[in-house]
Amino acid sequence: MKGNVEQTGKKSYTINVSSDMLGDTTADGKHKENSFSSVDLILALDAGLDYDKKNKKKSEVEQFIRKFETVCASLKETKKDNYGFYWDYYVPYFTEMKDKNLIETFGYIVFASSDDPDVSKWLKSHKSDIDKFFDWSKNFTWKTN
Repeated sequence: MKGNVEQTGKKSYTINVSSDMLGDTTADGKHKENSFSSVDLILALDAGLDYDKKNKKKSEVEQFIRKFETVCASLKETKKDNYGFYWDYYVPYFTEMKDKNLIETFGYIVFASSDDPDVSKWLKSHKSDIDKFFDWSKNFTWKTN
C-alpha cells in the first residue's frame, strides 16, 4: 500500500498517478463495471501521508491501518456510482468492517505472520477483539445474487 510514492529530496516527494486512476469510464462517461479508479487515486494520495511528520514514526501495521481506513471510507463514499460483482459482493464486507470499528483488529490479524514483536504483543493483549472480529466475519451476510 505504498501507492507509487517516493522521496525525491530532503523535503520533496513524488506521487505517480497513472491515467487509469483518473477515470475508468465508458464512452458515455459512466463508470465501467468493477472500476476502482477513484479508490486507487485516493490510496495513492493517502500513501503520501506516510512521509508526514506525524506519521513517519508509525509502524508498518499502523500505516496499513490508517490507509485501509481511508480505502474503506472511500469505498463507502463511492459505492453509489459504481457497480459490478466486486462492488456488490466484497465492498459491503469492508464497509461494514469499518462501520463496526474492526479495521484495527483486521490490520493486526493481517500482520500476524510478520514476526513484529509489537504485533505479537497486540495480538496477545486483544484476544477479545480478535474473537469479536472473527465472530462478525463468520456471521457476515454475503450477498447471494
